Amino acid sequence: MCLAATRPRHQASISAWRPRTSPPPRIAARCWRSCIPGSLIGRKFAHGVHDCLSIVLDFYCREMGIDLGQCEREDGWWEKGRNLYLENLPAAGFVQVSAPQHGDMVLMQTRSKVPNQAGVYLADGVLKTEPEHFPAPGTILHHLYSRDSKRDIYGGYWREVTVSYWRHKCVQTTGADLLK
Repeated sequence: MCLAATRPRHQASISAWRPRTSPPPRIAARCWRSCIPGSLIGRKFAHGVHDCLSIVLDFYCREMGIDLGQCEREDGWWEKGRNLYLENLPAAGFVQVSAPQHGDMVLMQTRSKVPNQAGVYLADGVLKTEPEHFPAPGTILHHLYSRDSKRDIYGGYWREVTVSYWRHKCVQTTGADLLK
């Protein structure tokens, strides 16, 4: 069952990313990616299918009703001179902010010349579409290379490798923390 069917739905088209292919008509009014089965926590890693970008795309669709489409990417793009996130975030409707609030993308750089890891900041630690998981306030939801997706406390190492925070334009903000 699509869990985002009752929430408002926003679409963002990203020219550098492959635009979302139209879903079958029976689910066209729903957030298409939210129909992908399985939990956001505990997914097995498969680059380009279940990885750090996929977890962000699925979170935004399931939890916030924002369909960001899909992005084809080759494994190791960060080692080949691409800067996938910074090249595409503004066109996808994201703005850089100075401090995270629930649902913001946390962009990190681990053993790379460019940001190559993304997660979602969970201020209250709750996944509305997965109430079976206990709340874990102050965590990030992310999917490390060759590991299962999970929530980690946002601090220490993860804060040290963070390069920026990004908020989608459809998310309500006070505006005080927007970077110009």
